[in-house]
Amino acid sequence: MKQTILLVLITAALLVFPPIGKAEVREFQPLDGSWEIIFDKQNEGRAGEWQKQKVFQSLETRCKIDVPSCWEEIEKDYEGVGFYGTKFKVSNDWKGKVVRLQFDAVNYVAEVYVNDTPVGRHEGGYGNFEFRIDDLLKFGKENFLSLRVIGPIVAEDKVIDGIGQSDMPHWRGAIAGGIWQSVRLVATGTAFVDDVFIVPQLKNDTAKVQVVLQNTEHTAREVEVDVSIFSTESPAKAVAVESEKLKLVPGTNEVDWTLKIRKPRYWSPDDPHLYTAKISIDGQDVKSVRFG
Repeated sequence: MKQTILLVLITAALLVFPPIGKAEVREFQPLDGSWEIIFDKQNEGRAGEWQKQKVFQSLETRCKIDVPSCWEEIEKDYEGVGFYGTKFKVSNDWKGKVVRLQFDAVNYVAEVYVNDTPVGRHEGGYGNFEFRIDDLLKFGKENFLSLRVIGPIVAEDKVIDGIGQSDMPHWRGAIAGGIWQSVRLVATGTAFVDDVFIVPQLKNDTAKVQVVLQNTEHTAREVEVDVSIFSTESPAKAVAVESEKLKLVPGTNEVDWTLKIRKPRYWSPDDPHLYTAKISIDGQDVKSVRFG
């Protein structure tokens, strides 16, 4: 029974997206809302540089679209390419911070541009992805974000950029093309928590906290990392804590801790109790993950 529950608990670990606004040293700016889109039915937009702001805004075929949403809501059964565009401002207070552009999901291929500069490409319609963009932003001024998106090709017999009919995963009855999940900017210090994974261990009532930290500086640095675990029934009082000074090399750093949970309350379908693990880097970043 314990082994079965353990598998459920591990798969129940969920990323918690903090509320919009400031969460200690990690700040968020939502980019959801009213965007514009141009449906590129002849796949001519890349050659015509439709991703560039002046070109995009000169095209009379652009129309309003909500992000997040599926583009089928405004163009029924559309299969092919669409160009998205939106304008946004970034506070001067974010100068010197690491700013990442995060997408929760774009279906299916996304080519991302900031201020007419290519940022990156992502393939896959159901997972999140991000790009660091602080070196491309105009702080305190207007910025332009654009995407070229190739949606799922399901019913039509055609090939776009080497991708043909049913080459993209999809579910029957809903194509869900376009930017169908939320978009945001995230600002942190130059050291930040990149990823967190929790492994509950029922045999000794512990939680193994596996963390990936990023140091974007060009030299090694010493930071203090704090790990705290809170129960949802007593969110103000930690049930386990750990603190350690670490020397972060430039780039990716992986570290883990095993914390003993006092008087643990096991997750079950009848009692879906959750804990929150909070990982913070002094004055740089903080991130939380829920688990059972």
